Amino acid sequence: MDNIHVACALDCGMTIPAMILAYSAKKFANSHRKTIFHVLECEKGAFPSYGDYLLNSEFFEIRHHLVSLNAFEDYDLSIAIVPSLAAFARLAIPDIISEAERVLYLDCDVIINRPIDALFDVDMKGFALAACRDLMYAYFMHHGEGPPQDAGKILCQDPDSYFNSGVMLIDCQKWRDAGYFASLIKVLSAPPAPLFMPDQDALNIVFKNEHLKLDSKWNVRASRYDLSKDEELEKLIIFCADDPWIIHFMGKAKPWIRFHQPTEFHRLYWALAEESPFLSRLISLYETGPSENTAYALKKRAISSDRHIWEFLFTLSRATEKLEHVFRLQQNLSIRLGTLGKKFYEKYLNTAEITRS
Repeated sequence: MDNIHVACALDCGMTIPAMILAYSAKKFANSHRKTIFHVLECEKGAFPSYGDYLLNSEFFEIRHHLVSLNAFEDYDLSIAIVPSLAAFARLAIPDIISEAERVLYLDCDVIINRPIDALFDVDMKGFALAACRDLMYAYFMHHGEGPPQDAGKILCQDPDSYFNSGVMLIDCQKWRDAGYFASLIKVLSAPPAPLFMPDQDALNIVFKNEHLKLDSKWNVRASRYDLSKDEELEKLIIFCADDPWIIHFMGKAKPWIRFHQPTEFHRLYWALAEESPFLSRLISLYETGPSENTAYALKKRAISSDRHIWEFLFTLSRATEKLEHVFRLQQNLSIRLGTLGKKFYEKYLNTAEITRS
C-alpha cells in the first residue's frame, strides 16, 4: 500500500471543520508518501473547490465523491434510522472508494496530532475493521450512568468491547467480501433494541467480536467527565489525553460553536486553525453559529408538528428531494423521518402510523 487513504463524510454544515481536519492531515502527511484525502460530499459543494486549491500539493490530494441516495437504490433505506446521509455514507466507504485497499475514516470533528503512517499500516490481523474502545461509553455502562445505558445493556453485554466509530481503519476488500454493508443495513432496518447512536450501535453489533482494538490514543475524547467512580479508567483517559494522537471533539465540545463547553484541547484546535488558510472562515462560523441546512430545519419543524412523521428521508440535499414541496402538497402524509434524539423515537415508535412514501 503506497498511498495513504483518509476519508470523511459531510454535508454543508460541516464544511469548515472538514477543511481544518484536512489541513491537519496535510500537516502530518509524509512528504515521501502521498496522502489522498477523500471527501464524501452528501450535499453538492459541501467541500468547496477553493479547499482543493489551498491544500493540494505533490504529496497531498483532495478527491471528491458526491454521495446521494441513487448510489444505494438496491437497498430499502427508508426504515434505517441514522441522523444524516453523511453518517450513513461512511458505512459504504469500501464501495464508494473502490480504488483503495484500506481507508482511514475520520469524523469531521477530529484533528490529527501526529503522523498517521503507523496507524494506517497497522497489522489488522485479518479483521475488516480496527477502532478504539469508547472509554466514556465503557464508564457509563460500568456504572449505570449516562444516556447509553438502556440501549447499551441490550446491545453490548461487554462494554469494554464497544468502540467509537469516529476513527475507523477499514480493510475495503474484506468489508466487501463479507457483505458487511448489507449486514449493517439489516441491523438498522430491524434493530434488536432502540439504538441510541444508530450507525455506531449497528457497527458494534455487526463487528462486536470481529474488530481489532487500536491504541486509545488514536481517538481521544476532548471533553471530560467526573470519573471518580472508576480510578483505573480515569487513569487511562488522563494518560491518553497527555499525548493524544487524534483528538475527537464529540458531543457538545465543538471549538467552532460558541455555546459549547471549552475543553483543554480548544487552544490546540484554534492554533491549528491559525496555521491553516481557513482561520477567517472558522472565526466567521464561530461568530455567526452553524447554519441550518434545509433538511435539519424540516426535521425540527416536523418534530414540533402534530403529524405522524418519523425516520428521516436520507438526504440533506436542497435540490433533489424537494421536501418543502412534499409537505405543501401532502399535509397529512406520514413521512419517515430519522432523529438524533431517543425521546422522539420512543414517543412515536408505538404510535406512529407508518406509511411508505
